[in-house]
Order: sequence, then C-alpha cells, then structure tokens
Amino acid sequence: MISHGEINTGLKRNINQDRIFISDLQIGALPNLYIVADGMGGLDHGALASQIAIDEFVKYIQDFHEVDLSTHNSIINLLNRGLSHANYILFNTSKKLDSNKGMGTTFTAATIINGYIYVAYVGDSRVYALNKKDLIQLTTDHSVVQEMYERGALTLNETLNHPMSYMITRAVGIQGATKSDSFSYDLSYTDLILVCSDGVYGMLSDSLLCDIITQNNIDIKNLLPTLSKQIIDQANNNGGLDNLALILISTEVD
Repeated sequence: MISHGEINTGLKRNINQDRIFISDLQIGALPNLYIVADGMGGLDHGALASQIAIDEFVKYIQDFHEVDLSTHNSIINLLNRGLSHANYILFNTSKKLDSNKGMGTTFTAATIINGYIYVAYVGDSRVYALNKKDLIQLTTDHSVVQEMYERGALTLNETLNHPMSYMITRAVGIQGATKSDSFSYDLSYTDLILVCSDGVYGMLSDSLLCDIITQNNIDIKNLLPTLSKQIIDQANNNGGLDNLALILISTEVD
C-alpha cells in the first residue's frame, strides 16, 4: 500500500483535536493500518482523547500476531475488539482525570487485505472509495442528522448544512461500552480510499471532492501528497470551520 495523511487546524479553531495513524507496514497480524480520530470539541481534552484512543487501539492490535486473515469475520472481530479496548481505557482515563464533561472521540480504523478493505468505526469520521469517475461513501454517520434522514424527517439536501450536523450519537470514551459498526468492501473497482473527519467533508461536497481527485487520476499513487494538500486547501478556502484530518490510500498494487 501507498498512503499519505494530513492534519490541519483549520481557520476557526485554536487547537487541533484531530489525529491520524498511518502504517503501510505490518502492525501485529495486520499488514497495514489507517486511523482517523476526531476528538470532540465540546468536551474536555478532545486532543488527548483522540490520541489516547489511537495509542490504545494500536497497542491492542500489536499484541495479536496469530489472526486468521483468510476469513472476513476474524479481521472484523479484531478491529471491533480493539475499538472496545480503546473505549474502555479512554473512559477510565477520563474518570481519573476528573474530566467533568468526559473525553470523547470519533474513531475510524481501516486495513486492506487481499483486495478488501475492512473498517470498524464509531461516530462520523468517514471512509470513501473512489474510482476514475465515482465517489462512494462506505460508512454511515452515527449522527443526529443521519437518524433524522433515515426517519424521513430530512431530505438529503437538508442534511448538508443542518445546524445539528455536528452532533454525533456514538463516540469512543463517553460511556463504559460503545457499539462500533464494521464491514468489508471489495476494492476490485476502486483506485483510492479516503478516510477523513467531518472538517473535510463538511466543507466539500462529494462532487468537489471527486473533481479534485479525478483531475489527477493518471498517476494517483504518486500524487497523494499533492492531492492531500489540495483537499485541505480547498476545505480551508471554503471556510475551514473545523479541524481537518485525512488519509489517502492508493489501492494500486505495485
């Protein structure tokens, strides 16, 4: 795998509470690992929360060297267990720090194995798959607005700039247990994976994201730093209202 990641404070925040983890090399039994975590800005210690969650998740994965990578369930189960562990540690750390409002973060972890991407996530940090003409959102946000849309209370257009769009319904570290969603996805027709926080997609429409990436589709894997910078710059040009975190992963095999 070839990947590149960026975090950026944006234009309106004083502290960056977003964190990423990138490894194109083996972590425990997994051949690679990519994480985006968005510390919750309205809670105490958001930056600390996102970093602790990543550190604890990675430690957990590193301890497992004997995992059957030939079955989808075993990979998914490992990611989910890692998330549960990170949640447990973060929740108890919050109590020790006497953080009155708690410590919370979104958390999206992905690994690519044998032509599939495996994802486990909590919150609204997203995963997208891109080919030469389409952008496909693979995750479904754990958010108030998403639930309103699923109930038919909002149209898709109404969700885009809704005043409650920042409110998530699940997070890592807020309660003693959390529920993650997980899935695998066949990458046969995918050129690029984007993992990002809401500071990115909240400032950029899907069509604009797709345009930025596909205009360079002749040699995507060698342009990941350039593409990352273009996405960050455009998000800031459009307002930069939140912290920004993204990881781009080329699925092209050398």
